[in-house]
Amino acid sequence: MTFVNLNDLNVAAFAVLDGVDWATPLAVAEGGPILLAGETDGRQIAILTFDLHHSDLPLQIAWPVLLANLLEWFSPSRAIDAPDGVRPSESLLIRPPLTADEALIRRPDGAQRTIPVEQDTITYSETGLPGVYEVVMRADGEVIQREWFAVNLFSAAESAIAPRAEITIGTTTLTEADREAVGQQEFWPLVALIGLAVLAVEWYVYHRGTRLPAQAPRSLRRARR
Repeated sequence: MTFVNLNDLNVAAFAVLDGVDWATPLAVAEGGPILLAGETDGRQIAILTFDLHHSDLPLQIAWPVLLANLLEWFSPSRAIDAPDGVRPSESLLIRPPLTADEALIRRPDGAQRTIPVEQDTITYSETGLPGVYEVVMRADGEVIQREWFAVNLFSAAESAIAPRAEITIGTTTLTEADREAVGQQEFWPLVALIGLAVLAVEWYVYHRGTRLPAQAPRSLRRARR
């Protein structure tokens, strides 16, 4: 209800609801609440107990402000902007919601730290441990927002292995046309072939004088018997 003023609101009729104990009345008229909001079964719900056509709310400046606040409540802006993760020991900027009074950061090893919200941004630099970090925003001890970010050892660009039209090495940019002109010639196949030839020669020289043992004559075999 920030910057929302409904003191001059005119409503022809509104309904009195029962069984909405989970919702908090945000605007109350004589006879009951006309605007409630809360969370039930994991869903965020805002209720207007009157027909907009039977009121002058759409004609007041409070209407677009109320809608903006409800959209912010339904889908709060992210406090962390790190879609590609964070490198180890790299600082991270955290932008707490306006109503938050403290931020609890839980590291991958379970250690946690509570930081009071005293400025618009919080600089968190204890990112030396790789893994998933949890950031919990609280107001008066209640959780109002919960987000996560990851600390990765490697850059996301290192896994981009698709062929590129050009690459930059230092101050030199190489294109596909330069692929044949600039590069290194590999000589290991020639060296391997020469080594194989040397081994073949050594094998031949070693085995050149080797002869299989000849069979003894039959007369000698008979004499031995």
